[in-house]
Amino acid sequence: MKNLYFILLLLVVNGCKKSEDGKVEVVPLAPTELKATVISKDQVDLTWKDNSSNETGFKIERKTDSGNFTEIGSTAADLTTFSDKTVSLNTNYTYRVHSFNQVGKSVNYSNEVSLKTINVPTLFTSRIDLVSSGAQSGGDITSDGGSAITARGVVWDTKPNPTIALSTKTNDIGTGLGAYMSNITGLTANTLYYVRSYATNSAGTGYGNELTFNAILVPTLTTTEITNITPSDAESGGTISSNGGTNIFSVKGVVWSTNSNPNIGLSTKTNDGSGAGAFKSSIKGLKANTKYYVRAYATNIAGTGYGNELSFTTSENFVFGTVTSATGRIWMDRNLGASRVATSSTDVEAYGDYYQWGRGADGHQKGTSAITNVLSQTDVPQNSSFITTNKLPRDWRSTPNNNLWQGVNGINNPCPSGFRLPTIKEWEEEVATWSKKNRIGAFESNLKLPLSGYRDSEKGNLSVGAGGRYWSSTTVRDINLNDFSDYFDFANNFVFVGLAPRSEGNCVRCIKN
Repeated sequence: MKNLYFILLLLVVNGCKKSEDGKVEVVPLAPTELKATVISKDQVDLTWKDNSSNETGFKIERKTDSGNFTEIGSTAADLTTFSDKTVSLNTNYTYRVHSFNQVGKSVNYSNEVSLKTINVPTLFTSRIDLVSSGAQSGGDITSDGGSAITARGVVWDTKPNPTIALSTKTNDIGTGLGAYMSNITGLTANTLYYVRSYATNSAGTGYGNELTFNAILVPTLTTTEITNITPSDAESGGTISSNGGTNIFSVKGVVWSTNSNPNIGLSTKTNDGSGAGAFKSSIKGLKANTKYYVRAYATNIAGTGYGNELSFTTSENFVFGTVTSATGRIWMDRNLGASRVATSSTDVEAYGDYYQWGRGADGHQKGTSAITNVLSQTDVPQNSSFITTNKLPRDWRSTPNNNLWQGVNGINNPCPSGFRLPTIKEWEEEVATWSKKNRIGAFESNLKLPLSGYRDSEKGNLSVGAGGRYWSSTTVRDINLNDFSDYFDFANNFVFVGLAPRSEGNCVRCIKN
């Protein structure tokens, strides 16, 4: 009975007050159902239930771990939410709320709620493996820090402690805990790199342990232009410009196929040793009149690097005989590409092909080949089109090369093995033996030269039956320093030797070396 009386006395003394109009006022009831939610790295939101109708407001208190509660804010009457924007990362907080009015504060506090604010993710950096494209690493996220992962990957630099402020990073698909893989590219060979995994949430970015590696890349190389093309063989090679950071080469060579992008998984490849620098490769076992794609390759401990892809078309299996001219020289008995020895000056079957000076048998020489006005940047154009131009020196190559048809070892010698283009002097010596210096003399000679005509250098039009134009290997530079080539021409009433633009298509009669 005494205890009950004491409690009632406390309520009268501490929880009640008489107002000026004589009414008795009491303290408000305490709020209940307090809840706390982590919103971001620097905000926690609180909500509670209001159990009174006479409060002036609510006061919020907070403590960390085993510390003491301190007031951190207040709200007005009937307002049951509060945002704490003074929190720190990765910290344990406990909250409680009480109501108050002019009499005093509620006798009790609300329930206490405890939580831990979010942290940046925790993760480890995966081991680094060298691959052909550079390197592979990744991360293993063991904690998201209490907030969803929004980005993850690896970041690298040539200096320690790289951060995501750098552009040298990956952004790998996926969220959540666990391991992920990242591809490290754009490296410089023989360079030390520092790597860290990273993961980002609303609290910020966490980093894994730092690893280092010395970049060893696949070799960098170019493919050598294809030369000495025959129905069954060709020559190419490559030049290794970068060893990728190691001098250890297991093999190098060229690989070819009738499909684009051949790789060393094919059996059609050469093995040309293991050193650095330039190398030559012999391509054998080809089919006649077939287009092939070629790439140089070199392999080191990081993998296999490939040179640029080139293409070429093998020449036809050309059947021909030989004749000995009045000068005692041995010639082919027909024009290159002709199906037979001429039976008359206008025998269409004996006209043969129309070569642009210096080009190989890549298909452009056919009278019906496609036409393009895009000049070639290399000795072996990467197409079979007839290249036209009206700009001096009217060469199919952007930069003239005088060495393409010089002798049996000329870069693009289109003649069969052991044969070559005649010089203009050799043509003149043949004409000197003719009884008639015109088309009649040309046909009556042992060479039986037909009026095969030519293909225009500017438009690609074919003109036949009126004259015969035949290339020589002789090159000429005019007074304006433009490079041309000499050709031999005849018609009804004349024989002529002159210079012609190399984009013109003329016939070829090969002479034995």
